[in-house]
Amino acid sequence: YRVEATLTQPAAFSPNSTVAFSPSIKKQKEPGYELFSYSSNLALLNKITDKLSGSLNFYSETVRLDTTSLALIEDLTVLNRTYTKTGAATGFLYDNARPRFDPARGWTVAVNAKANTSMFSGKYPFLKYQFEAKNYQRISDHLILALKLKAGTVNPTGSTKTIPVEERFFAGGSRSVRGWGRQQLGPADESGIPAGGKSMIEASFEPRIKIAGPLSIVAF
Repeated sequence: YRVEATLTQPAAFSPNSTVAFSPSIKKQKEPGYELFSYSSNLALLNKITDKLSGSLNFYSETVRLDTTSLALIEDLTVLNRTYTKTGAATGFLYDNARPRFDPARGWTVAVNAKANTSMFSGKYPFLKYQFEAKNYQRISDHLILALKLKAGTVNPTGSTKTIPVEERFFAGGSRSVRGWGRQQLGPADESGIPAGGKSMIEASFEPRIKIAGPLSIVAF
């Protein structure tokens, strides 16, 4: 579960900018890990054009990790049960896909970078980069082709070479590589517990066939 409250100030520095403060608590139970965390995030959101927006975030998060849920690999067995992450993240989003909630044409491209520091008791500094591009093409009234390319990498920057498990990359599942169980595509220990990786690349090609009204089928 996740509980979050957001306070926003529209037109903070210009008509197109918004400042948002979001405290939250979260409990995750994934195939590769279980944790509880509480965090706060201060974000500056800016609409650059009708199709391009950018964001700058400053965050702090305290994580309480169930270390018994982790894969038994060297990179994870040294993780503390409790640790704090602080840092900054920035991103850009280009979106001309239409219609907005069921795209049939256009592009969505997102680029994000995150720098976790060792300030304020942070133990695991790292740099994380992610890229995702989606394209939609209407072939006929009943056929839409959806293409996706997603990639990312995370690298430690301090004396420790450990990456927090929730910042590692996991693949597989309905929002990742379909046909695989959630987090089941990638490194795992001898017991089959997903360990995640420090880099990832995904690509998909999906014909979406309209049947009637909102009903459609997808091949993947």
